[in-house]
Amino acid sequence: MTYIISAAQFDYDLEVWGETLSEVRKKLVDEALDQGINMDCWLDQVHAVSLLDESELDEEEVAEINDPRPLNSDTLRDLAIHVWDVPDVKYEVTEAPVSITRGELKASQHLLGLDNAGMAHALNVAPRTYARWIAGAMRIPMGICEDVHALFARMDKDAAELSRLHDQETIVVYPGTESEQQLDGRSLGWEQRACELAMRTHGVPVYLGGEV
Repeated sequence: MTYIISAAQFDYDLEVWGETLSEVRKKLVDEALDQGINMDCWLDQVHAVSLLDESELDEEEVAEINDPRPLNSDTLRDLAIHVWDVPDVKYEVTEAPVSITRGELKASQHLLGLDNAGMAHALNVAPRTYARWIAGAMRIPMGICEDVHALFARMDKDAAELSRLHDQETIVVYPGTESEQQLDGRSLGWEQRACELAMRTHGVPVYLGGEV
């Protein structure tokens, strides 16, 4: 079971997830403490994650710690709203496993010849969202696995296009600059990977610009 709390922002999404409610709470509390957010009203939840020195607290604060709010969806929603300073959050429970690991996603990015911003653009997500996926701060959505497969299929088509150009007696150049690119609308790194794939799978001879 996976528990997810999320909130949509203007240019990126906020999200925490975990296999237990306690794991979700810990991520929220850790984020709050890392950012220096005032948690005076949430000492019971902070104490559940990180023991406090009760000798430094007043009687009201100690009473709050000793009478904690129940660990449930309502408590976690309210905690997330406080930590993220948003009007509302979305709470989900799913049995679906993670569709692609962070390592697989990063390796796919390298194989496609894309930097972080390029991979985010290819997946139609904000760069900050993609960075949070890679860092493990956000769960990678199920559909991303299919999107990555689609990118590899597009790469295969581009390699086949370079093979077609070769069949038409066009010299295929391994581009070192954008001016040497032969595929429209592709990044430099992407086309370099397409050339490598065309060479490996289609036997296309590839040249540097200075050779032709």
